[in-house]
Amino acid sequence: MPTRTSSEPGSPERSAALDVPPDAGRASEVVSESTISLTTDQGAETGIGVYALGLLQLLRPAFPRLQLVSLDYLRTPPAVTGLVRLPETRTVRQRWEVPLVRHHNRRALARSIPVDSAIHDCGPDHAISAMYDRVVTTIHDYYPRRPSWTSLGNPLILARDALAIAGYLTIPRHVRRSRSVVVPTQYVQRCLWSSARVPSTVIRHWIDTERFHLRSPADARARLGLPRDETLVLNVGVGASNKNVALLQAIAQTLPEGFRLVKVGEPLRHPSARLLQLGRLSHEAYPLLFNACDAYLHPSIEEGFGRPLIEAIASEIPVVALDTEVAREVAADVATYVSAESPLEEWLTAIREATAPKQRAEARARARRRQEVFSPAVARQQYVELYRKAFDL
Repeated sequence: MPTRTSSEPGSPERSAALDVPPDAGRASEVVSESTISLTTDQGAETGIGVYALGLLQLLRPAFPRLQLVSLDYLRTPPAVTGLVRLPETRTVRQRWEVPLVRHHNRRALARSIPVDSAIHDCGPDHAISAMYDRVVTTIHDYYPRRPSWTSLGNPLILARDALAIAGYLTIPRHVRRSRSVVVPTQYVQRCLWSSARVPSTVIRHWIDTERFHLRSPADARARLGLPRDETLVLNVGVGASNKNVALLQAIAQTLPEGFRLVKVGEPLRHPSARLLQLGRLSHEAYPLLFNACDAYLHPSIEEGFGRPLIEAIASEIPVVALDTEVAREVAADVATYVSAESPLEEWLTAIREATAPKQRAEARARARRRQEVFSPAVARQQYVELYRKAFDL
């Protein structure tokens, strides 16, 4: 785990990660009875929503009055203990209403929670960070989004790319008042510093060991109703330029007999005999996918972290990934990497080799070693120390 150095104040090297005390593995005792509000406008089935909910569960032993305030505008708040839905907030009926409803929900938050309250803005609407005096901000993604030709033929992808570009331009201004900015990778940290001179602290996402762990593949397939005798390759993600949808589609159309691409999240637009699209799964069913499948496919061009990578690592299945800086930072030697210039056949070869019995056994051993990097105990202690300093506890 990186530690602080004596380089220029605020530089990425100085704030690479919080120092981890020797007792980080112990269960945290109550640190403060103060109320701290986690805020997000994303539902629990999204990556940011999962992060916010996980943070609530991770830190409740140390901060019993920690609460998760949902500003979700898409009618998807989960029935979760500790979730607070402000009575004045609204949800959208049509997609075009999103900017207006997000603004309305921010105003509802400002009316309900005083300006001097302790707020952890979990994103992605970082305008919240500019509204409070005592705020910690988590920025999950920060890099210049490059729309692809795929965007031009898909209005939803085009809209998501436009929102991402807008966020890239406005996030630095919104988070200037934050007492601390948290990022999940050194890659995001470097992007924030080089592009906007915003200092940050790396606290890696952690493995939810209750949900993601080794299980019987046969039992998981039976519970999900998946084919028993095929090699299943999993991909999770929404439709966006950075997800490399065109490559996913090409792989689905050329996988050999006996292989199947299992797509979870936003469906691919073109059906294929080798493609199984499951849409969105329940909170309970989702972890079983990583036990039921033989490998995880991660072709993303850009990510701030790529949360399914650690879910695959926790479930001890092989990973085949596009060779990017952030994929290597997260997955290290667990993954088989394919370069951006490689032909489609190289992806198919990597998938066949990664799912072979010998390679699967080797990947499982590497995944077990890699799990230590994403320890919940370490993340908990890092957040406790950060909250103590940022919120004057």
